[in-house]
Amino acid sequence: MKKYCTFFVFWILASVLLFLPFALAEPIDEAHAAIAGGEFDRGLELAVGPAMSGDPVATLLMGRLHARDLVKNANLDEAISWYRLSAEAGEPIAQLELGLLLTRPDSLFYNLDEAADLFEKAAGKENVTAQYNLGLIYAQGQSRRKDMVKAAGWFQKAAAQDHIEAIYALGTLYDEGLGVERDPIEAARLIGNAARAGLVDAELDYAMMALRGAGVKQDKSVAALWFMSAANKGNPVAQNRLARLYAFGVGVEPDDAQAAIWHQLAKKGGIFDVTLDIVLAHLSEDDTAKVEEAVSIFESKKVGLRSIRKPAVAVSKHFP
Repeated sequence: MKKYCTFFVFWILASVLLFLPFALAEPIDEAHAAIAGGEFDRGLELAVGPAMSGDPVATLLMGRLHARDLVKNANLDEAISWYRLSAEAGEPIAQLELGLLLTRPDSLFYNLDEAADLFEKAAGKENVTAQYNLGLIYAQGQSRRKDMVKAAGWFQKAAAQDHIEAIYALGTLYDEGLGVERDPIEAARLIGNAARAGLVDAELDYAMMALRGAGVKQDKSVAALWFMSAANKGNPVAQNRLARLYAFGVGVEPDDAQAAIWHQLAKKGGIFDVTLDIVLAHLSEDDTAKVEEAVSIFESKKVGLRSIRKPAVAVSKHFP
């Protein structure tokens, strides 16, 4: 089955709060209070003094304000400079966030070698997101010699801290036997955990495992539920698989209308299926109109995917 792993999350991370409540000296406390109230320029003004004195948290704050374009005259050069000062002072969050900035291929500052060095430093200080990204570095073999054993090791460390993408990535390694001994049961356990956490790619993969009985007891009804979950989040592969289940009555009651709806959505997502075109060709004009209406309603919804975000460098499960 095809799996996808995100590699390099966007530098604005769900796992890293915008401004952490550090126990700091008064000027930085005031800067955080100003930022919390939306007074970003005031926060910058309050942080400048401590930052100029080399306070690693203040320099981190300055880097964030500029990098996230929250202040007047925000400047990526300034962001990089402040982040670098904080990172050189040993602040792991600055090391992570600077590293993530440097993985942006659209940036003049793109430098994967330096990013890998920064991830390694932050990962050594137990920063979970850095551990995950370092695993991706070794899995892809960019800026570090490709080493699936090391990749698996870093994914394991991040997974132990409940990093969902790392749990999924580690599961795919167990499924393929890359860097670890192949273990379909452990693969299913890990991918199932990521699916239950809402990761859409994991939901799709776990559905396939349940459908085929790979690493888990075969249960086509359970598979249908996971395909439904991923399909409702907009995954076109899951939509195609769900359409087939409805068309052929696998794990669900046969329902040509539902099959047609999901088939059309999958086609809009780039997944074509000639077999379903033939099977569903008999729909009446009235039924076809209802299908088109349902598809339109679905597309009008704001569907929020909890999936691996578009990576700076795309890497398949097979880490070519």
